[in-house]
Amino acid sequence: MSEKIIFSRSDKLNDSILESYCSSFNEIFSKNYDINFFKKKYTGNFKGFSYHSLLVNEINQVYAACTIMPSIYLVDKKEIYVGTLVDVFINPEKRKDPFLLLKLYNKIVNNDRLKSLQLVIAVPNSNAYKYWIKVVKFKHIGDLNYHILPILSGKLKLFGYLSCFLFLKISSFLNYFFTSSKSRPISKVECNRYFESRFLDGIHNKIIINNEEVYFRIMNEKNFNVAFLINLGLNFKFNLFKSLSEISKIKDIDFIAFIGNLPIRQFSMIKLPYKVHPQQLPLCIKLIDNSIPEKSIKKLSNIKNWDFSLYNFDTR
Repeated sequence: MSEKIIFSRSDKLNDSILESYCSSFNEIFSKNYDINFFKKKYTGNFKGFSYHSLLVNEINQVYAACTIMPSIYLVDKKEIYVGTLVDVFINPEKRKDPFLLLKLYNKIVNNDRLKSLQLVIAVPNSNAYKYWIKVVKFKHIGDLNYHILPILSGKLKLFGYLSCFLFLKISSFLNYFFTSSKSRPISKVECNRYFESRFLDGIHNKIIINNEEVYFRIMNEKNFNVAFLINLGLNFKFNLFKSLSEISKIKDIDFIAFIGNLPIRQFSMIKLPYKVHPQQLPLCIKLIDNSIPEKSIKKLSNIKNWDFSLYNFDTR
């Protein structure tokens, strides 16, 4: 059967293509999602749809895919239109073409209907990193930081809980006197659709702090149970410290972690040195709009300017 790469918006994809897409995605990533999951995920943004390029045959079987989800970021309080690269996959039998991934990417960004797109961002895994940098010409602007609070209640039992309790008490004293906010010039514009779709899969935990929803996800990482903080609401400072206190009480939690740039200066979590990062999480960008001012490009090219975390990009 003949194959071709097609471009489509999420709201224009028919269910037969989505069914095949879903099947291929689940097989490659060992997941068990249904098409409703993807419909909600890809429409969860300010436009109400995402952009897709798909390698399909004559009967709409999907062999490869690339998706860009649109969002608005502020750079020094000025809006720019940003696309986040997500859910890229190629069926093993189609990987003989070394430029297929580039073709899929170009099929989206070169489309006339994306003229307003100004920047694409991605956090590629270790297998794809070199391809996005060397072939697609993304720019690596830095790695996401790991901040952790050791609890080890599952390993050290009572000692782990008591030591964490004592550490939190001491750090809360330091935080009260010395914590300050870090206003970063690049941040994502809040979108209710995105917030709802980000936590639609039912695998995230939620606690309510001061009438705000705080989300985290517990995962087993190399035999340690880690609670990853993902969304801490608008009152970040208060919610962070309260969340650490509440989550530390959960049975068998070994670490609480925050991945990304903390928008506050704090003393409760330890920033891990790069050499001991469990996994490299490189933030990469590719400029689409050459009319962006040089001053803004310089800021976009430095990860320290980004208010960026797991909330922006789903890697856990």
